[in-house]
Amino acid sequence: MRELNSVEVNAVSGAGFIADIGAVLGEGIGKFIDAATGKTGNATAGLNAGQHIGETIEKALSPICSIWASIFGTRK
Repeated sequence: MRELNSVEVNAVSGAGFIADIGAVLGEGIGKFIDAATGKTGNATAGLNAGQHIGETIEKALSPICSIWASIFGTRK
């Protein structure tokens, strides 16, 4: 059996889901700020910030998920 690469692990585990949610939320907040202030660029900044926050949360949860999977296994 071969070892999965990072792309395959992400596809199987759903990794990136929290980062995607963070990006969408950040972009939405940025668009709201753009509309409220009449300025532009906050949507992109919000997207990037939200994605980075989501990635940080995913990295923090990764060891917990690994321990959980090693104890209880995965459902088939």
